[in-house]
Amino acid sequence: MKKVLVLFGGGGSEHEISRKSKDYLVSQIDPNFKVFEIEIKKNGDWILDDQKVLLTQEGLLKNKQIEVIDFVIPCIHGRPGEDGKIPAMLELLNIPFLGCKAQESLNCFNKLTTKSILDSFGISTVPFIPLYNFDSKAIENFFEKHQNIFIKANSEGSSIGCYHPKNLEQAYHYTKEAFKFSKFVLLEKFIEGRELEVAAFEFNNEAHFSKPGEIITNDKFYDFDEKYSNESTTNIKVEATLDEIEASEIKLITKEVFEIMNLRHLSRIDFFKTKDKIYVNEINTFPGMTNISLFPKMMEKHGVSFSTFLNNLIQKSET
Repeated sequence: MKKVLVLFGGGGSEHEISRKSKDYLVSQIDPNFKVFEIEIKKNGDWILDDQKVLLTQEGLLKNKQIEVIDFVIPCIHGRPGEDGKIPAMLELLNIPFLGCKAQESLNCFNKLTTKSILDSFGISTVPFIPLYNFDSKAIENFFEKHQNIFIKANSEGSSIGCYHPKNLEQAYHYTKEAFKFSKFVLLEKFIEGRELEVAAFEFNNEAHFSKPGEIITNDKFYDFDEKYSNESTTNIKVEATLDEIEASEIKLITKEVFEIMNLRHLSRIDFFKTKDKIYVNEINTFPGMTNISLFPKMMEKHGVSFSTFLNNLIQKSET
């Protein structure tokens, strides 16, 4: 019997969303596998059945007993999962796990690193400038140049520390807020276009790329609440209406991003599409898995159910 450890929670701002994703993931695991659900508290404690536990190279240590673990699912959005800390630990312990490896996770979590790598390979990302401290002149110049901008914490979840100011005063205020989340802050040009997402995943030793889904926000900023609240008014299309040339171009870019960033197992790659250009927005190395999340729906539309994908990985894992 395979023994699967599911980690959720974490110390970041997406702790509760991680819990919702965990519930979905556990529901997809073959009932013949034994599952341990461990919550990583915000103070760093690992809790199973109201008791502290440890994960060692030998396995899961609880009450001086060891359970050998065959596979780990680090279902943690943001820190300390997508920033590479949990993957790094699992690599050191030599325990197979779901998702990208440590360095690749960190590269994608750091928006500045992602943009720098992709830009160097000629893949268009949203125009931006980085700030390492509050610089009113740089903010003013960028705002006056573009008029419509986003402000983003550099190293946080895709909707945490992200703001859409309506005027220069708000831009000043939100930049200060973003610095509370990250050492660096990005000012990005607002892209007037369609918001598309692609599920990129590996199945049977082959990379697969779904047809793009679309986020239709009705002129609302697709923020944390719009992504995860059951009261969200955002319209989600599992398959966007695109002509063959547009779909092929996005698939080609997705494939390039997947290979350049050395992604593994699963990731969601987000785009903005204008009339004449496609921009890579962000890469999410552990997409949301709630009942309203687009990623598993795009995967299933592509022809692979998430449960089949997940259990195939678990079954093939070797400790």
